[in-house]
Amino acid sequence: MPVSIAAPRFALRRARPALGTLVDIRVEAASDERAREAMAAAFAEIDAVHRLMSFHDGGSDLSRLNRAVPGERIRVDVRTAEVLGVAEQLRLDSHGAFDCAVADTLVAQGLLPRPSIPGPHDRADGASIDRAGEDAIGAAVTRGDERLDLGGIAKGFAVDRAIDALRQLGASAGVVDAGGDLRHFGSVPSRVHLRDPADPSSIVATLELRDAALASSATSGLAASAPSHPRRPSALVDPRDRRRAKPLAPGAGASVMAATCVLADALTKVVLVTGDPRHSLLARHRATLVLHRPASP
Repeated sequence: MPVSIAAPRFALRRARPALGTLVDIRVEAASDERAREAMAAAFAEIDAVHRLMSFHDGGSDLSRLNRAVPGERIRVDVRTAEVLGVAEQLRLDSHGAFDCAVADTLVAQGLLPRPSIPGPHDRADGASIDRAGEDAIGAAVTRGDERLDLGGIAKGFAVDRAIDALRQLGASAGVVDAGGDLRHFGSVPSRVHLRDPADPSSIVATLELRDAALASSATSGLAASAPSHPRRPSALVDPRDRRRAKPLAPGAGASVMAATCVLADALTKVVLVTGDPRHSLLARHRATLVLHRPASP
């Protein structure tokens, strides 16, 4: 869901394509040199998450897990293991409303390209993890049916990692925006304009974001101004009945504010899939639903 941001002046701003979208980073620091160092570190984290968790890259941690048979242990980066752990806990807590094991359904619907290197017939859709060193984790797939796609959570995680990098390099304020999934830190808030998921030309809400994250998800949107232009197909499916391969109805959208972007990112999917604007996971994670457009009947 597109957003536009009016923020205080930062010493440095850069944008580049990554994570299947445009990543825009703004940073304020004590000097230009410090700002540039922080910016470089933030983009390095974005690139690392993209490389490790890509569904399309045959050498990524995710692809190697998807090719493994249940019980086979694979060494993965600690960042990959962290995302897998968060995803699995959210799957359990949401009773399956959030589940990364939808890759084959998305491929069948044409919403993900077919991987060049197929996985085994007995594929995995969960993972157990254990520490294998300071920078690596042993992971093993634990269930069957569908391959994993981390697209519903990795972008938010990448935003969090970039914010951590900015802070560690001494930035005093920053905003990382990855196609509408964003996080802010600093003393001066950013003003965020939320756009209608069914009509991106229309702003439906404005809020102040300070030391928090915001993520938005939508089932579809108009790709052109012409009313007759077909809507983009939904990239969201209900994991609880994915065998029916029925995407969510078009026109729905949700925006969630939370302490971290990885949680905000995932919770938008929970709200959209369940249709519940008061889902218990929002309160559990002290998250706020700031925009909800339910699916049309």
